[in-house]
Amino acid sequence: AMILSNPPYIPSADVKTLMEDVKAYEPHLALDGGADGLAVYRRLLRDAPDLLTEGGVIAVEVGIHEATDVAALMAAHPRIVRTKTLCDLAGIERVVVGETA
Repeated sequence: AMILSNPPYIPSADVKTLMEDVKAYEPHLALDGGADGLAVYRRLLRDAPDLLTEGGVIAVEVGIHEATDVAALMAAHPRIVRTKTLCDLAGIERVVVGETA
C-alpha cells in the first residue's frame, strides 16, 4: 500500500507574501501549513503509517528547508523503519519517503 500527499506546507505568516496569482487561484486551505508549515505533517504522520501494511510507503512533498524536519517527524513513528529524501531537478529536497514495518 502507498500513501502520497502534497499537504499545505507554507507557514501561515508567509501565505500573505505569495505571488498574487497563487493567492488568487489556490485555496487558502491548500497553502497554509500552520505557524511553522508543519501542522498538517504532524497530523498526517501521527496516523497515516498505521493505515499501511508491512512494507507500505508514505511519500510527502515538502517545502524548501522542511525535509529534515519532516523526515524526523516521520522517523519518530514506531512503524516507520526507513526514511529517505528525494530531490527535484534543481537538487532541492522536495519529497520525504518512509517505509513501514
